[in-house]
Amino acid sequence: MDLLIQAGNYTKKLLTQYVTGLLISPEKKTCTKMASWLDIRHDKLYRFLSNSDLLLPVFPRLMTKIVLYFSQKEVGDLIVDDTAINKRFAQIIEGITWIYDAVHGSQKGFSVVVILWRSKSITIPIGFKCWYGKEAAGNQYFTKIALAKVLIKEYCKKIPFRHLIMDGLYFSTEMIQFLLDRHIGFEMRAGVNRVIQTKDGKKCKLKEHPRLKLMRNARAKTVLARWNGFDLYFTVHKRLDKNGDYSIVYLVSNINTDAKNHIQIYDRRWKIETVFRFMKQNLGMAQCSARSIEKQQMHFYAVFYAYTVLQYEKVKKKHELIEEPLKYFRDAKSTIVQRRINALGEFFMSVA
Repeated sequence: MDLLIQAGNYTKKLLTQYVTGLLISPEKKTCTKMASWLDIRHDKLYRFLSNSDLLLPVFPRLMTKIVLYFSQKEVGDLIVDDTAINKRFAQIIEGITWIYDAVHGSQKGFSVVVILWRSKSITIPIGFKCWYGKEAAGNQYFTKIALAKVLIKEYCKKIPFRHLIMDGLYFSTEMIQFLLDRHIGFEMRAGVNRVIQTKDGKKCKLKEHPRLKLMRNARAKTVLARWNGFDLYFTVHKRLDKNGDYSIVYLVSNINTDAKNHIQIYDRRWKIETVFRFMKQNLGMAQCSARSIEKQQMHFYAVFYAYTVLQYEKVKKKHELIEEPLKYFRDAKSTIVQRRINALGEFFMSVA
């Protein structure tokens, strides 16, 4: 059954136009700017954002179906992380508060906790939850850990995956218990000041524990230890940074494997950082100026879908970089891009 049949052909056309605008416009991704590149009135694109009642429930099902198609060909991992949506120039946007942006420091905006599926050849953002500060959320405040749990619970039974990979923000008693109860194999970053106890009775911080000291030319080591009542595997890794310096990082997992494999699993998390950067720089993830949070969410899902279109084209054409299909779309006529997106959408919505 067509996942968008409830929305009708007109709404599907609006979706195609909006995604085309995200792909072909080199300017700021507002309805006015994108409409000028599509040679249509900007209110047509704004109508897409206004169809949140119909489309917001449909997008997670569509993105799940896309992942299920690719998971038949390759195994993949689920990655959860958050990113800042900077709205420092916004005057009135629902839910904005003061957040910390690594690039701009403390700015107005909100954060988005994202879950994506990543295989060797393709990366697909699936869903998200918006996080707001306490002053903006009021009685509806949820921590990022709570939002991550909602996403994991929603998708872990629908999508096949090997491991769940997360940053150190999510390393907590609450999250560990949640994952162990569901028998989910995970890999996370661990804070250097977490206190662990090894089987020999030695109890101290990760950075000071003698069992995690690297000797001579060793680069990694894994030990089984207890933390807050959980028996987990802790890995120390001496890694070479991009500037040529060495740094020490610690990982935590419930997977019984060697240090090299723990490192390889966690290294796959870095892909989500490149996804965030690409979606912000090239698809305008943080540039929507609509005031309601529902319209902002519609924009996020359209960005996810546009990114997925590019990923599909990259795999199909055997490109090395996702920038190559983006350049092709920006050089092509908008009608050609719309036909390609329509064909791709029909394909994804027709596969079992």
